Amino acid sequence: MSILFATIFYLFNLSHSNCFRTFNCNKRLIIPIKSQIGTDTSLPNISLAHLKSLDQSKLPEFCDFVRNEFLKIIDKTGGHFSSNLGVVELTVCLHYVFDAPRDVIVWDIGHQSYIHKMLTGRLTHMDTVRQFGGLSGFCKRGESIYDVFGAGHSSTSISAIEGIALPNSMETTSTGGFNDDNTKNIEKKNDKCYIAIIGDGSLAAGMAYEAMGSIAQFNLPILLIYNDNKQTSLPTGTKCQGTGLSLLIDRKSNKFCVPPGWNYIGPIDGHNTSSLVNLFTTVKKEGITKPTILHVTTEKGRGYPPALKALDRMHSIKPNDLQSINSEYTDTNVTDNKSTKKTFTDVFAETLTLLAKEDEKIICVTAAMPGGTGVEKFAEKYPYRAIDVGIAEQHAVTLCAGMTIAGKRPFCCIYSTFLQRAMDQLIHDVFLQNLPVRFIVDRCGYVGEDGETHHGLYDLNIFTALPNGIIMSPSNPNDLAAMLSIAQNCDHHPSVIRLPRSQLIQSNVSKLLDKLPKTDLKLGKSNLIRLAADNRTKVSVLALGPIIHRVFDAILAIEQRNDNLSFDLVDMRFLRPLDINLLDSLIATRDIIVTVEEGPVGGFGSLVSNYVNKKSSKCKVYQITTPAIYIDTGRQSDQWMVSGLDVDGIRSQILQAVNLVFG
Repeated sequence: MSILFATIFYLFNLSHSNCFRTFNCNKRLIIPIKSQIGTDTSLPNISLAHLKSLDQSKLPEFCDFVRNEFLKIIDKTGGHFSSNLGVVELTVCLHYVFDAPRDVIVWDIGHQSYIHKMLTGRLTHMDTVRQFGGLSGFCKRGESIYDVFGAGHSSTSISAIEGIALPNSMETTSTGGFNDDNTKNIEKKNDKCYIAIIGDGSLAAGMAYEAMGSIAQFNLPILLIYNDNKQTSLPTGTKCQGTGLSLLIDRKSNKFCVPPGWNYIGPIDGHNTSSLVNLFTTVKKEGITKPTILHVTTEKGRGYPPALKALDRMHSIKPNDLQSINSEYTDTNVTDNKSTKKTFTDVFAETLTLLAKEDEKIICVTAAMPGGTGVEKFAEKYPYRAIDVGIAEQHAVTLCAGMTIAGKRPFCCIYSTFLQRAMDQLIHDVFLQNLPVRFIVDRCGYVGEDGETHHGLYDLNIFTALPNGIIMSPSNPNDLAAMLSIAQNCDHHPSVIRLPRSQLIQSNVSKLLDKLPKTDLKLGKSNLIRLAADNRTKVSVLALGPIIHRVFDAILAIEQRNDNLSFDLVDMRFLRPLDINLLDSLIATRDIIVTVEEGPVGGFGSLVSNYVNKKSSKCKVYQITTPAIYIDTGRQSDQWMVSGLDVDGIRSQILQAVNLVFG
């Protein structure tokens, strides 16, 4: 395997005076909420001070106590579940031996950091996790000095820990140049320990190996803890390409293929506090002389039997799930506790499965998210036509590009937030070559509890910057099914279908559509849902995607209070090709067009504005977009409210646009 050299990443200032930071961050809107669990007298025992005062023999008992408290908290709040149960002993022992934040500990992704949060001054705020104004479900620098590096996406921890460790090593004078073994001749200062914890499939991503190669070149004394729970972030039944370093392990002989320049220790039991403390103490007191992998085996879902039998469904849980799960749990089965309401993703999976019955060229590819993207359902019917490449979005995109050359019809199914990781492959390997990869971009728009690291806001700006391809955004299941058929037969250029994280709803728009004549969806053709009434000031409102349901409610509210205004409502459906026939007719008859989208400036509204401005100086375009702030964790309804994209916010912005034009 060719290992790439990485540059120095980031140097972080750790000289903070308080262990718990305020929630206020630059260009970040977070409203603190009141915690309800701070009055529990047992909870102050879970702290670094109390932990470090314990005799080592008491650690197993302490871990049991922490695990039980975690279960109580997470049942109230919901959140990442099984991964945190699996790292209780590992987290406790790390903080028992090492002196964070002086000793730098970086968690990859951060979804398994809840125990870390409980120990580092945030216990009484844990009942706010993933809630509006509360704690993040991931590590976050604005939350605590113990969260040295923020995360949410995978495979960043090794690069980050190198960036933190390397400048410290460079502070000492060295003789310069390279050693005989081609490693940098840098003297080490062993006054700090540098530790990264990675697992849950994160070592499937190439970025991790690039960082490991760079660390080996500088021969940095970094301890890389490989949390081997034999799982990707979300377990899958599809044809997965492996979980990173697990591919380097011969399970029969228990041998590990050590990357060049690294030492290896393990495997050791990640639930044996004695083994962990003894090893960490040796590292702390004696230091390490070169990069070292510590292979720790853990059990995802440890201590909670239902989780061990349903890892895919208990990677994350909803509030108050545990009681129902316990009542349904038997020795052999855990029933699926998910909502029975259909989502756009469900419609995609069902429709594509039907299309695949008649089209053997259809293949589904995902990157470690088979359940969330619907590929898992497709795989139930066509297991050999569903591929999970692991956390490797770059590979997934170019893999699909190659499949098109082989005559296949690949559907590349990736969350919007994770597609960002494959921007170069998207541009260079697919769009520049005009290859007919079908992109199913899920979780577009605000996504709720996972917060700003997972919002799907930026993909549209990427796609609109490219001159070719079809871009579609359905607002209802019928349009989605028709768009999938268009994408299936689009064999000459890329196509994109954007899906929200939402259930199908029966709205005022849905009721209106039911009354309209049914027509076939045609490429590039928008849907004029209603025309403005005569004898009133006419305003055209163009919406892209499911936000149209809130837009319609907003214009109905305006019309009820303003009998001099009336609105056209258009479901644009296609961003490329734009429905220029519709736009031309509006330019000729309207003084104002309002565009509404759940994304930033530079997307749908900007394309419409550019077109209209070239055609007319009379017709004005007013764009309603997401604001230029990072909106944190919470419910989608909270995020819509803060961004001005709930019904009331859209109503206010439309009225503002009307006042600007008509006074």
